[in-house]
Amino acid sequence: MKSAKFCQTVLLLVFLSAIPCTAQGPWSTPVNLGPPVNDTLADFQPAISPDGLSLYVVKFCNDAPACDSNKAVMWVFHRPTRNDLWGSPEMLPSTINVSGKTKATPFISADGHGMYFASNRTPGNCGATNCRNDLWVSYRDDVNVDSGPNGWQAPLNLGPGVNSGAQEQMGCVFTNESSGVTTLIFNSDRRVIAGVGNQDLYTAMLLPDGTFGSVVAIAELNTDNTEQHPICSRDGLEMFFISDRPGGVPCPGGDLCGSPGGTPTTLDIWVSTRASTADPWGPAENLDFANAALGGAGINAPCHDGRPALSLDGTELYFYSAECRPGSIAPFFDIWSATRPDTTPPSSPAAHVNPAPNAAGWNNTDTTVSFTSNGDPGHISTGVAECTQDVLLSSDTSGFQVNGTCTDRSGNVSAPASLTVRVDKTPPVVQITGVSDGGTYLVGAAPAPGCSSGDSLSGSATSATLTVTGGNSYGVGTFIATCNGASDVAGNIARSLTATYIVTYAFTGFLPPLNSGGEYKLGSTIPVKWQLRDANGNNINRLNAVQSLQLSYDGFCSAESGAAVDLGGSGNTGLRYDASGSSNRRQACLRRFPPRHALIIRGRNNEIAIRR
Repeated sequence: MKSAKFCQTVLLLVFLSAIPCTAQGPWSTPVNLGPPVNDTLADFQPAISPDGLSLYVVKFCNDAPACDSNKAVMWVFHRPTRNDLWGSPEMLPSTINVSGKTKATPFISADGHGMYFASNRTPGNCGATNCRNDLWVSYRDDVNVDSGPNGWQAPLNLGPGVNSGAQEQMGCVFTNESSGVTTLIFNSDRRVIAGVGNQDLYTAMLLPDGTFGSVVAIAELNTDNTEQHPICSRDGLEMFFISDRPGGVPCPGGDLCGSPGGTPTTLDIWVSTRASTADPWGPAENLDFANAALGGAGINAPCHDGRPALSLDGTELYFYSAECRPGSIAPFFDIWSATRPDTTPPSSPAAHVNPAPNAAGWNNTDTTVSFTSNGDPGHISTGVAECTQDVLLSSDTSGFQVNGTCTDRSGNVSAPASLTVRVDKTPPVVQITGVSDGGTYLVGAAPAPGCSSGDSLSGSATSATLTVTGGNSYGVGTFIATCNGASDVAGNIARSLTATYIVTYAFTGFLPPLNSGGEYKLGSTIPVKWQLRDANGNNINRLNAVQSLQLSYDGFCSAESGAAVDLGGSGNTGLRYDASGSSNRRQACLRRFPPRHALIIRGRNNEIAIRR
């Protein structure tokens, strides 16, 4: 269970991109944190939480019960925001502060759930009677809680892949986003046991089983002098550590210089960078000289400086310094801090279109363009505060360019991301050509219906197609022309358009004897003659062009007038075409003799004429 939890928590560490280091800074003049962090006791080995709101400090003390036989206890200070002062100290629970055992060099993981530290508690990988520091890790469920069920739990030993019979001190852990490799950096005096070297820097990789192993010395930074207390930026491209190698600030002498009479230099903070996690570390430079090159003040004191702690965003550096530094409070060590600005803008944001355009690059609805962060890379990164708000495009446009940026918490603005959006919400325009809705045309002169369609914005994808229904086989009657199926490149589909029109014959009038009106004897037979012609004046000689003949009372058309005679029905042979007179003829026998009658002639699909 413990191994599983260890693997799970380590893998929750924040993943960050490996990018080339860029010149930053300078660091400000160090400031003593003052009370309540510093007091008359020795305050040293700080660690800062990822959100910058919790500061962990190891204190030497003499007052029971806040002290134990080791005289070193780990405390935590909290503040509401990074602009507020630190609150009163809170002692960490007994899971961390084991009486009589060391608690040193804490480091808080990037996700805030893990605390790595060095301790000589048992069981470790050294003898119980002569146990030196091993590396341990404790976990908590709630990143805002230090004690209790959700606070720091009993720690786990990092195991023999890292720990040895020598003394190990904690450094830092980071995970490379592109490779997914999690790396531990720490220091150990294992070479001293072998009779060579001093405290040196090492790396170990997180193995598939959730433990660290494959320890490798950082040969390009190690010397025969001391290299210890490494702390790395969240991207693993910048590292601070302390060393007494040549090139440091001269020591004025005394106990804080190490051996009696002092040494030429004391422990100073040094810095090294690299272009990527696959590259070796560059030459280490004393932080004083590196900062001076950027126009900054000196960081290291003339005597012991130790255990740098770097905020996750890289803008705050905490460390402890000995009493010889002007402004010290304690007779031994105080916690100091320096800050540097974040001058690197965030990455250009990612631009998104919702809904996504079609394959031709068009939208046909209201469209929203949004911008999301691509991160704030670099080992100095205050994080993205905001990106350009969503932009709504609700009007047609052949191409509207939307620009968006992201701003980090230091006010740096990214390069813009641009996106051109094309919106066409208007369907194609469709027209029926040739005929008009409600129009009447003579047979032979009726125009051919057609469809025209077009789209002036995104362009036509498919043209409207014509469908004509109605009428008869001779092209006479009521017709409906329909145009549908027109679409544009944006995907808009036009509504169907219809036009209803009539094609009829030309009725030239009744022929004698009806053309002059008059009265007829009851029971007499009256020949009814008329002419139908097309638009060109040609006579229509098809008998089925006439459907019925009806005789009725004028203005009433009552049942007494009789039903219309279907001239196309079986047995109706009374209708004939009179070639001599070029007319249609029907013998109508009038059964009654009302004052006046109406004679109604109907074609196959329309009324042709009325004779009263």
